[in-house]
Amino acid sequence: MVTEELDLQPDFVREAGGWIGDGRLRYHETVVDGLEHTPDAFLRLKRGENLGKMIVRL
Repeated sequence: MVTEELDLQPDFVREAGGWIGDGRLRYHETVVDGLEHTPDAFLRLKRGENLGKMIVRL
């Protein structure tokens, strides 16, 4: 898996960084504001109600 290809990581970081910078590669995040909403964010994550990473912003 990933650990089998660690020698390729520097090339990937260089290439993917450029793709993100010029808009060819996009990513998604679900952001929930406030520590008090952490339990709800966790439950939403477990139910698959997030898009991309689930982030709790403090």
